[in-house]
Amino acid sequence: MRDRHVSTPARLARIGRALYGERWQTSLAADLHVADRTIRRWVAGDAPIPASIEAELRQIMAKRMSAIGGMIGYSVSPSNRTVLHHPTGACFRYDDIGGLTLLNAAVVPPNLIPLVTEGAAEAMCDELERDLRDKPQWSSPAGRKQRSTSTESQPSIVDLLAMPDAELVEFEPEPLRGPISRAPDLS
Repeated sequence: MRDRHVSTPARLARIGRALYGERWQTSLAADLHVADRTIRRWVAGDAPIPASIEAELRQIMAKRMSAIGGMIGYSVSPSNRTVLHHPTGACFRYDDIGGLTLLNAAVVPPNLIPLVTEGAAEAMCDELERDLRDKPQWSSPAGRKQRSTSTESQPSIVDLLAMPDAELVEFEPEPLRGPISRAPDLS
């Protein structure tokens, strides 16, 4: 059976930059247990990227998300209308009127669902109410606001995990239209 090659050089580069920044190749090579030169050959298209690398990339992204989740409680992505609770991995989608739908209830202990949902609703409302000229903002586990220092919009690790390779595009934040409503009381 022949080896399928899932990742493309462009996808590998996007994931590498999302994980490690502009000088990503050496760090990714170390995490994948390959030589720096191997990463450069994959990115240049001189060698095929083995299919097994896709699973390893997902594991690395999940591990980094878990580490980041200890510092950031929730993050909101207006471009795809999602709220992610980093400590549990719970992902919510919100609608035009502020309703939340938990997309992966199996990852949250049942006794925590109301609490995590309430936090997601608060994070979503905070995001929708903030001045759109501000940089992205996250709530820390302690409830403190934290702002991104990046000025350019890049796909998050969650976005990269969720998208098939053919759908990878540069993200532009969507402007909010119409009145902003608060999420329904979920208690």
